[in-house]
Amino acid sequence: MKIIGILLAAILTVISLANAAETSKRYDFEKTFQTTAGKKLNIDLKSGGEIHIIGNDKNQVVVRARMRGEDRDELQFNAEESNGSIRVTSEYTGGRP
Repeated sequence: MKIIGILLAAILTVISLANAAETSKRYDFEKTFQTTAGKKLNIDLKSGGEIHIIGNDKNQVVVRARMRGEDRDELQFNAEESNGSIRVTSEYTGGRP
């Protein structure tokens, strides 16, 4: 089995964006959701990775990801909101030997 050399740093923050232009240069993926207290956050990182969650009093969830490693082009990362929850997923889409 091929060892996936992907380092994924998915940073989930509950803060407002102070400088969106600067932030977008540092991340490969970024999506902001307006939300309320009580919603679920579902995380399914099939590619593996590292997660950081930071909270404050804003009604916002910001999902940011950095994809690293030689196989990063074969990684699919997504965040979406449905049915009262926010779902964050990643999957390796490359072929297996």
